[in-house]
Amino acid sequence: MPTETAGPIHSQFRGDPDLCELLEQFVDAARGRRETLAASFAAGFISEVAQQAHQIKGAGGGYGYASLSEAAARLEAACRSSEQNIDQIGQLLQELIDQLTRVSV
Repeated sequence: MPTETAGPIHSQFRGDPDLCELLEQFVDAARGRRETLAASFAAGFISEVAQQAHQIKGAGGGYGYASLSEAAARLEAACRSSEQNIDQIGQLLQELIDQLTRVSV
């Protein structure tokens, strides 16, 4: 789904006042995560991309971003596959970066 037509991705917990600050911190950290993922991929550090995707998978799910967690899980699986396909990894990475761009409280 292209970024220009896709809307924000909201946490399922966005109405919870106890989590508001944590969700804002998660959203703020998303930019750094995008940059780190892109740099690791560009450098050919696929195991590092897998590790970062694993972290995003857990954090995304924990903070109520199910689609983000699912995208990270797909990327992690592709990176850890015994038959790595760099084109597929690149495509899945772009999907995850797109979602990280759109996360919102």
